[in-house]
Amino acid sequence: MSARELVPHQPERSPVIDALPVVLLAMVVTGGVTVWLTFQVPAPDRLLVGAAAAGLSVALCFAAAAAAYCAARARRTDGRLRSLESGIARLVDDVVPTVARRLRDGASVDTAVAAAPMPADGVQRDILRTVAREFGVGERQRAAAMAACASAAGRVQAMATSMLADLREMEGRHSEEVLGDLLKLDHSTA
Repeated sequence: MSARELVPHQPERSPVIDALPVVLLAMVVTGGVTVWLTFQVPAPDRLLVGAAAAGLSVALCFAAAAAAYCAARARRTDGRLRSLESGIARLVDDVVPTVARRLRDGASVDTAVAAAPMPADGVQRDILRTVAREFGVGERQRAAAMAACASAAGRVQAMATSMLADLREMEGRHSEEVLGDLLKLDHSTA
């Protein structure tokens, strides 16, 4: 078992093996009852009673086997479901936020996923990789958008500074009637 696995792997027993003791017990009990019942009736009727009791015993054994098998499958399925629920809860509560934090801090997707405790379930590992990859794409797009906004803001600021300088230079060259309009433009630009 890997130290990085979130859900420990347990060997799975076959439901048939779990149902076997019940079937054996049903065979012993119904066989004993069949033999006892057969010898409790008069000799001429023993063959008929024995055959009917044996048929009922076989049917009862099949029913017990089916019930035990279904119960074992249900327990196995319930255990697997609980294990998956636990793994998903850990994935959502611990692993994904840790990977997201590492990605926000600048780690690559592969590095962030490699440092995270990997779920034992293959589907959960695929989910973690997909979420990390998409989150990484989102972080790169966010960084690119921030860089584009900063670049655009810098260009706008440079243009506004240049325009203010031009307006102030014009204020010194023009007459008073144009000076009012230039001051109004200067204040609007600032």
